[in-house]
Amino acid sequence: MRKEFLILFVVVLAVFAAIGCTDTEDQPVTNETDIIEEEEVTGDEILEDIGITDGNENQITISEEGYNPSEMEIPVGGTITWVNEGSTVQSVVADDGTFDSGEIAEGESFSYTFDDTGIHQYGSDQEPLFEGVITITESGEALQDDQSGNTTVVPADG
Repeated sequence: MRKEFLILFVVVLAVFAAIGCTDTEDQPVTNETDIIEEEEVTGDEILEDIGITDGNENQITISEEGYNPSEMEIPVGGTITWVNEGSTVQSVVADDGTFDSGEIAEGESFSYTFDDTGIHQYGSDQEPLFEGVITITESGEALQDDQSGNTTVVPADG
């Protein structure tokens, strides 16, 4: 009888351990799923993040760290506006002389419209380490600049 009682006691303990002996009313339900709200991102926003824009509204900010973005690609006829968000006077000067903003005071801006395809490197008269590149393309083309300074037009389909 003692042996049977001991076996019964062990079985009862095992059952309590298996089902748990805590109050589950205050416990969170584990099978609920969290709803994560995702922000919709458009293709244009992704392209803008990597410096490729549609030519309508193209802005580059100037700060103590330099130009942001430092590289941008736009189609012919597109305009870029540089906005000085830094605390000192800055400038935007094309290496080939295509454009020169003069001094841009804090909070001021300079805009330039690009009428021809090409790659334009530029910098600042005040900060020699500030550098940027603007690539102007026909719609559906990309320009590649090799190390020797030659520019190649690459059609979008090839």
